[in-house]
Amino acid sequence: MLRTKSRQFDLESLVPENSIDEAIRISSLGDWSKKEKVGQGTYGNVWRYATPIKETPVAAGKHLIVKLFDLNEKEKTDLKAREDKFIAELNTLRKIPSAFREYFVHLIGYYLGCEELVIFTEYMENGSIKGQILDNPLDEVTALKYIFQTTHGVHFLHNLPVARIVHLDIKYSQK
Repeated sequence: MLRTKSRQFDLESLVPENSIDEAIRISSLGDWSKKEKVGQGTYGNVWRYATPIKETPVAAGKHLIVKLFDLNEKEKTDLKAREDKFIAELNTLRKIPSAFREYFVHLIGYYLGCEELVIFTEYMENGSIKGQILDNPLDEVTALKYIFQTTHGVHFLHNLPVARIVHLDIKYSQK
């Protein structure tokens, strides 16, 4: 019996036309250097990158990476749902007016290839609160500061002048 070559389709083919702003698309990762894994997200790993951008020499890249060989219909549907959520996150970051950037990581852009979709944001050098808690227990004043900042951030998201944003994934280990 002859074995036929696995059939593959392109991740790009699942992205609806005009669903992502082309102005922030990174056409190639050739000048982007993946340095180290800094976290694990819902969709895949988060990596620290060295970038070719003078103003932003370091970035965080959140990956949606998939194997696209011989997917059945359920796997295609699941992949499409994951990709839709990933694109929604990208578009949410895109909606935030520059006047409010102090509250959010800065969106640098995205890369869409055959087998991966990557959202690039500024890299937060100090890591997550979880990392800081594991290294040194928090004193009450610092804990209250974090609680206040988190509450302020959620209130801000829910009252943005352009669109209300509901953050469904708040955790102390956020990267």
